[in-house]
Amino acid sequence: MRTESNRVSVVRAVAAYARTAPDTLAVDEPGMALTYRELAGQAAGLQRALREAGVAPGEIVPVAGLSLGDVAVASVAAAGLAVLPYPLDLGADLAARLDLVGARVVVLAGYPAGHWLGDRTVIQLDELTPGGELADVGGGTAVAVDSERHDAVVVLRPDGFGASVAALAERLRLGSTDRVLTAALPHTDVTLLTLLAILLRGGTAVSAGRPVVEGDRLRRIVERHRVTVLAAPPRAVGVLAETAADDGIQLSGLRLVLLLRDRIPRWLPAVLDLVTRRDRELVVAWGAAEAGVIAATGGLDEVLGEPLGEQRIEVGPDSSAGSTELCCVGPSVAAGYVGRPDLDGRHFDTGPDGGRRYRTGVPARVLPDGRIRPLHGRLPDAPGSAAPGAQHSAGPDGPGSAGPDAQHSAGPADPAEVEVVAETWGDVRLARVVTAPDGELVLYVETASGARVDGGALRGYLRGRVPPEWSPARVVAVPTLPVTPSGVVDRARLAAMATSTGPDTPAEPDSGPTAGSGAARILRTVARGLGVANLGLRTNLFEVGATSLEIIRAVAQLETDLELDVDLERLLDAPYVQTLIDQYQETVRDGGPPAGGGGDG
Repeated sequence: MRTESNRVSVVRAVAAYARTAPDTLAVDEPGMALTYRELAGQAAGLQRALREAGVAPGEIVPVAGLSLGDVAVASVAAAGLAVLPYPLDLGADLAARLDLVGARVVVLAGYPAGHWLGDRTVIQLDELTPGGELADVGGGTAVAVDSERHDAVVVLRPDGFGASVAALAERLRLGSTDRVLTAALPHTDVTLLTLLAILLRGGTAVSAGRPVVEGDRLRRIVERHRVTVLAAPPRAVGVLAETAADDGIQLSGLRLVLLLRDRIPRWLPAVLDLVTRRDRELVVAWGAAEAGVIAATGGLDEVLGEPLGEQRIEVGPDSSAGSTELCCVGPSVAAGYVGRPDLDGRHFDTGPDGGRRYRTGVPARVLPDGRIRPLHGRLPDAPGSAAPGAQHSAGPDGPGSAGPDAQHSAGPADPAEVEVVAETWGDVRLARVVTAPDGELVLYVETASGARVDGGALRGYLRGRVPPEWSPARVVAVPTLPVTPSGVVDRARLAAMATSTGPDTPAEPDSGPTAGSGAARILRTVARGLGVANLGLRTNLFEVGATSLEIIRAVAQLETDLELDVDLERLLDAPYVQTLIDQYQETVRDGGPPAGGGGDG
């Protein structure tokens, strides 16, 4: 049992750093950089205002603000209270959410009070006088965060959440010299967890901006603010790595990348290797707000890694679905939802050992070695089951085949099988399958080049490579896939979009290698590997600054991706992309293995 003496306390840590390292930056963001002295002073000022407003332990106090600094001040001040960070752009929805949680007191940061607040007490964070003793009241109160489904508020138990904060800090080996950037909006649960983890260790939390930036802008923040740990969904990491590779830039300061809550494209680690240092660590996180935000961390082997802190991950039978369900058990499991007994009854119960259990609604397989692999579908009776791979089913990448020796029923088919295969076609960067309201399967794709996609050709490529029941009826290319506030691809929005999208996106007129051709795949891989934008078929690779070693690395990637045996001597004699394309086409004509990018025919 956790006692007062060993209870994790970010408040005590911040107060100590305010004395021993007062000028160290706690939060680094444009317009609101906070040192530990300033953070402790502002948090103490907010604590005083909350006491004067009569806020009692356990009372939920929404904090509506734009910045990471606002969330840092509120979360440090709220030891013993329940703080619910909210974005300001909710508009009329914000009033409804305040009613949902029964808010009596609201903290606003840089936002005028309005009639929508009714007779609630308003504390303007920007108007408070900082200073005073920062108190750690502790106790059995909570932290409240938005559910990833956006339709409920989750109350986290303080000791369990504190243990998750400490366990994450330990797992990522955070220290006072680390600078952590989380590519999610400030009010999200993942940002709150990583923010408190770095504050616990005396390091610096770096803002990703609002809206969260990506690509070249995110790369500039990583460089300018000397980020050492990046916590981000796979899509954001992939776009960042591709942009850096295109510009020939090394993100040498990154020592660790934490991939958050979404399926990982198989091309991502190789691209990341091109722009980060050799000893860079890649950690995969799986979880949900209800499971303590992050329940397990691991590697890229398509199964759940080690549970975080005192969490336990298990698979239990689901009699109504005739399948197995992924469950999380332990002190980090949430206390429940605010005002949603219907959801509480579906998702929370008591495990066989008497511990608090969260039933995720995610089907899972137990492999012969005992490890657990989450799938990307939903159990039929789970909320959101109409959309395969709904938001809670974010887990490690994988096609979802445990083989005939799996110890439990495989359950429903895994739509990740379609997505993984689609991402090997042309320059498709990301693919997601959703079920439209009419029951039709729709495949959404985002390409690296922004090129339109020949939907018929892509569906033809999938035919025979994925189970017939998961063959999409339509393919829709979008400039960028929509994401949730935490940066995860938003399947719910895609499903809603499926009602208004037409037939397959038509192919672009042919003005060179098509998006689905092996030639285009070669051009993209070489350009990315050499970090050269707008690489032409007859561009001399040495004349754009490529070294022999860089060319060899790009060729090695090609050989892996396309199963192509490159004649390196011939390439160095004629150092053009066209030389590689010629070799590829010769291999195909001679009956060699077709390209994973879909072939040329």
